[in-house]
Amino acid sequence: MKTYIDVIAHMEQYAIDNQVPIIDSESLTFLIQTLKQHEVTSILEIGSAIGYSAIQMAVQLDATVVSVERDIERFEQAQQNVAAAKLTNRVHLHLHDALEWDFEADYAEKQFDALFIDAAKGKNLQMFEKFAPYAKKVIITDNVLYHGLVETTERIRNRRTRQMINKIRQYNEWILNHPEYDSHLERVGDGLIITVRKGETHV
Repeated sequence: MKTYIDVIAHMEQYAIDNQVPIIDSESLTFLIQTLKQHEVTSILEIGSAIGYSAIQMAVQLDATVVSVERDIERFEQAQQNVAAAKLTNRVHLHLHDALEWDFEADYAEKQFDALFIDAAKGKNLQMFEKFAPYAKKVIITDNVLYHGLVETTERIRNRRTRQMINKIRQYNEWILNHPEYDSHLERVGDGLIITVRKGETHV
């Protein structure tokens, strides 16, 4: 019988073998610590991939996680992993493009303690605007430095990469200076931005 540790080890190896991006250990540790400080027990995750971070959050926080993924192969892999970890009662997966998801139809008036944005990096701003109203305590955006390219002064030759980097930069500047939120950048892993509404307690 597989244990949680066995499932996690399998997922980490699968991610390496198949070049699937999952949250790195440094970022995961900081993420869990931050969510614990905010006493989070319910999480909305944008970008499931193979379910690695959803499973980690569910187990380490004893939390419920609603997660959405648009890639059917990764979604199906996530389903298998969640089932193997025996977490189908606490990790609820949805196959949608997050920005096209009729969220209200599935979770009318639902509020979550936290929002974790870890999807298409060039769409962070749209993801934030759509889903931030459903987060009561804290919003965390992952990969905001994108392998260090966001802060480099060197010209990026690939046009698509350059456009994405510019969008990440625009999002970072927008949220770090937003008048309704307090946000700060944490230089752990590939960069995390922690956001709370002004007047709320935050780390």
